[in-house]
Amino acid sequence: MAPPVPTRPTLDDVAARAGCSPSTVSLVVSGKSAGRVSAAVADRVHQAVAELEYRPHGAARDLATGGSRAVAVVVPDLTNPYYAELVSGLAAGLPDDRSITLIAAGRDEPPAAVLARAAAADPSALVVCSPASGEALRRAVLPARTVVLDAPGIRSSGAHVDVDVEGAGRLAVEHLIERGHRAIAWLGPEWESVTVQRRLQAAEQAARGRARLVRTEVPIIDPDVALTCFRDAWPRLTADGVTAVVCADDLLGFGVLLAARELGLRVPADLAVVGLGNLWPTRVTAPALTSVDLHGRDLGRAAAAALAAWDRTGRRPARRVLPVELVERASTGG
Repeated sequence: MAPPVPTRPTLDDVAARAGCSPSTVSLVVSGKSAGRVSAAVADRVHQAVAELEYRPHGAARDLATGGSRAVAVVVPDLTNPYYAELVSGLAAGLPDDRSITLIAAGRDEPPAAVLARAAAADPSALVVCSPASGEALRRAVLPARTVVLDAPGIRSSGAHVDVDVEGAGRLAVEHLIERGHRAIAWLGPEWESVTVQRRLQAAEQAARGRARLVRTEVPIIDPDVALTCFRDAWPRLTADGVTAVVCADDLLGFGVLLAARELGLRVPADLAVVGLGNLWPTRVTAPALTSVDLHGRDLGRAAAAALAAWDRTGRRPARRVLPVELVERASTGG
């Protein structure tokens, strides 16, 4: 005979163990017992919860408290592995009783519409990743607990955790200048999000007086699109004396490596390539891609820590900026 399947302890089980009513248990576990349940009874409930390893059922708790414990996460591009790393870090940092509702922005969807969809999910908290601008954030009615990630220079009613994207642009260009490159292409999206603007501005400042930065644009951040755009732009770039390229995203770097192969270019002898992001595949491309680590997983964990601190203190956490590092690999001679 098969052993009985263990059942999950219920509110009634905790009440029976603590010697009180289920409604009393509900008050204690939901944090609403102050002034309504004696300290002795509350202690018995906590002890019963621990002994039975009781965990409140999320849906039932939401019905009882009139709210959700879901965290809505707005990402600008569901296909970009950087945001997968970010959401993974966020999930690892959240307590077990909080779930994640993922909201991906449509390619041509206005930022205000994306935020409205997020608010319609009625989350307990909102995490907004790499917003295109601050205007939609300032006008939107945001949840009381909102954390904005990777939005340098943007102000909002939420808590902010940024990555040092200016440092990323600077490190990439300085690395190439140190290796003797004096004409450097910048491959980035034609649309100008705040974080991409800051990366480009820092790259231009680092190049000033020491190297020429030649801009080349792509319509979307996609390896295949980058391959085509860079291959088509190469006659112009080589006429400008370009010997290196900084890609605003690793996905663009992957496309450039493929384009270089089609063009018969040796990397890094004919063309040095740097990406931004340090996504996992940078280690296995041919050659391995030098990249600036933007710490996507750490950014997600920092968002979870900001929400926890906000819940604990009742105060919006101070703005944080996470540092970045250049990881040198074979695509620049490392």
